[in-house]
Parts: sequence; structure tokens; C-alpha cells
Amino acid sequence: MHILLTNIGRISEAKISLDSWTMFLGKNDSGKTYAAASIWALINEIKAVDVSSFRFETPKLDDAIRRAWERPNDTKFRYIMAAETLNELQRLFFDDFNNRLPRILAEAIGYAGFENSKIEIENFQHTAPLDIEMSFKNETHQEEIFFNSEEEEEEEEERHIIEYVENSWDVKIIHNEKEIFSISGAALDHDIDVTKIVKNEIIEKLIGYSCFGDRWSKLSNIIYLPAARTGIMLALNYFIDGAVQRADNTSAAEIEEDALGLPAPIRNFAMNLARRSLRHSSFFHRQTTKNEKVSRNQLSKLVNGSISTGRRMGTFFFTPNGTKKLIPLSSTSSLVTELAALSIFQRQMSSPIFLIFEEPEAHLHLEAQRDMAKYLAQFVNAGNDILITTHSDTFIQQINNLICISDHPKKDELKKKFSLLPDEEIQRNKISAYDFVCKDGSTVAEKLPLTPTGFVATSLNEILMKLSEETFHINNDLEEI
Repeated sequence: MHILLTNIGRISEAKISLDSWTMFLGKNDSGKTYAAASIWALINEIKAVDVSSFRFETPKLDDAIRRAWERPNDTKFRYIMAAETLNELQRLFFDDFNNRLPRILAEAIGYAGFENSKIEIENFQHTAPLDIEMSFKNETHQEEIFFNSEEEEEEEEERHIIEYVENSWDVKIIHNEKEIFSISGAALDHDIDVTKIVKNEIIEKLIGYSCFGDRWSKLSNIIYLPAARTGIMLALNYFIDGAVQRADNTSAAEIEEDALGLPAPIRNFAMNLARRSLRHSSFFHRQTTKNEKVSRNQLSKLVNGSISTGRRMGTFFFTPNGTKKLIPLSSTSSLVTELAALSIFQRQMSSPIFLIFEEPEAHLHLEAQRDMAKYLAQFVNAGNDILITTHSDTFIQQINNLICISDHPKKDELKKKFSLLPDEEIQRNKISAYDFVCKDGSTVAEKLPLTPTGFVATSLNEILMKLSEETFHINNDLEEI
């Protein structure tokens, strides 16, 4: 399965297969962020899709829901959705999605001009049906209410019994006898069409599955850490205050127009960060001897301290290990500020998730870049997926080392020699890399072959060769003087 991106900014074509670990390599302004933001936008559009506008006729599903509704409390009904129906649902979604794509990308990237852009799923068609199991319950409840009558001279408390029926439903989506996901809900209003609500919820869930199959449950739990994460964190309280003031003094249309200049992934990151800042807690845990994995946690080792939230929303503090000092995040090193956002989100993550992480090596010393690569290997081996953008040769080389050691004949010996933990390795079948190559103002994402020694990034190696040649000639001339 591939996500095909066409005519998005500099990108003329990028055919991306999302693996457990996906890397976008390339020079600045090569389109890596555009590709990452486009994938983020696609997933979020699937999550927020409104199926009411779809011309998607499923009379047999409608009938199964209606029969289950008419016979509550005693029977589970099953409906088999054919593979062809899932493929049709995928087609309907992408037709609607691409009709709205110019606006979607304008919000995701931050400017207009994507009228010729297109995003598609290639080489993914369903061949097996799904089982949909559903049941309804009608439960009668009674509630006692007391009130006083103002019309009577003597105030007497009147007692009334109100009886109402709660309609609830439970739906399970099953593939190969394995439950993929479930849907449940309840309604008290008899006037609403419960069967229509249940059908729409089923279809909305199935759209993600129709596009990505079993991987949808992981991809839908998406977090985006933008390259601008440090600046946003340090100015989060001003960001929030400004947003509130604009909301008080600006019309809805003006707010929408003003917000368009800030890409949607960054807005989403800031809002999620603001919510987490309301929870007063520590995010980096000090090392402990009780749990080896916690005591060796890469993030704790890198920052050597803890991060906590302040009383004011949008403020964070750093406490070095062995002290009780609360240092404002703005007064700490770039190492701490760069990793703070990841640590804050990590504490709130429920595995499995899909993390899009722009330039994880940003502002890190070479040694810290190596440790970051090891931490991300642990992250993926814990069951999560990740997409990163990078242009660091040191970071990529450490990743290559972790790939090579995974199937090295002297694996155990090398891991012991270099103090690598069991989960600090990368399986070859879990990772892919794409080099965003610019030619004549246009970018094509080229999938890199995985060699016995890892990935070879041509766009980075060319620069390293030029630097090496320049260094050689300068030093050689100095020796001749």
C-alpha cells in the first residue's frame, strides 16, 4: 500500500509506504514537511469525516440495524460487509477528500495554491469481507422528582415519578474472527432516528479501515511534533492569551482567515500542549533502580532532570536531578527545550500511536543525537509507529548501526560492547527511507534501498563529499606553504 502525493508545493510526486519507522531525508525546503503535513491532514480528515453527504447505499446493513433495533435485549444480529463495499467506501471518501483538498492543504501547510494537488491510496484493495455484529438494549428507568407549586397558598412539596427509556447499542467489527474495533452509545430521545445514527457511526469507523486496513487503529492515534515545537512551548502562554483576545474582538470569519497563516499541525500541537499544561505533574521521571527500563530511559538520561507544569496555563519548569529548583523552561538549554514536548506528550500517550516527528535531532549535540536514535528504536519496538524528517548524517548513521546490529552474527557481543539495551535495535522489515531530491525546482521522493550497511542518502553524501574535498584542498595547501 502506498500514499501517492502529487503536485504539493515543490513535490511533483511522492509515493510513500508507511512502515513502523518511516524516514524523510533531504535538504531544507525539499518538501519533507509538506509531505508529513499532507499525511497528517489525510488521517485527520478521515477521523473527522461527515458521511451524511456520501451517496453510499447499503440496504442490507440498514435492514440488519432495523431488525436489531426492533428486537432489543435478546438477539445479536450479524451483517457481512463485502470487500467490494469496502473498496467503494474508500473510493467515495477520496473523491470527496480530493474535491476539498485545496482548502485542506491550505490549512495544513499555511497558504493557498493547491488546486492541482492530489492524494491517493495505491495498491490497497480489500479481498476479504467484514463481520458486523450489533445489538440494542431498551432499558426503562424511573426518576423521582419533587417540586413546590407556587399557585397554592400553602407550599406543599409534590412528588412525581418520571419514567423514561434509554436506548443503547453495541457494535463490533470483526475480521478473521478478530475484533478490530467496537462502537457503543446511548440515546434518550425517541424522536431521533437511532438506526441512522448507528449506521453513520459504523460507516465513519469503516472509512479509516477501508483506507488503511488493520493499521488504522494505530494511525488514527496520531501526534505531530513540529520543528517549531521549542518556540511554541516557550511562548505558549502568550500564544494562548493572544488567541483569547482575538476571539473576543474578532468575527468568526476573521479568526478563520487569520488562523490560515499558521499551519493546522502547529495549531493542533499548541492546543494539545495547552491542555496538558493544565495537568500539574512531572513529566521526566528521575532514575530508579526498581525498573531497569525506567532507570535507563533515554529521555531521562538525556535531560538529567524533570519537567513540571506551572500554575499558569502554558508555563513549564525544569528541575535538575538532585535539586529542588524550578527553572523556567526558557532559561534551560536547547537540549531540554527540544525534548520537553516529546516527554510531555509521551506521558499522555496510550500505545499504540503514530508519531510524526520533525527533525528529532534538532539542536542536539552529536552524542545526544545518537541517544535520540536509540530512544526512538525503543519507541517503535514498544509497538508504536513513527515518521521522522531529518537531514543529520550523524543521526542517520546511528540508525544504520541499529539496523545492522539487529541481524549481525555477533549481535549479543556487540550489544554488550556498546552498552545497547535489548530493544535498542531496528528490524530491517520495519523501516523505510525516502530521499527528497530536488531538480530544477521540483522534488521527487525516491525510496532508498536498504543495503547490508543501512541506507545511503545521496542528497546528504553529495554535500559531505564536497565538504571533504574542500577540507582536503585547504589543508593540503597549508602543508605546502
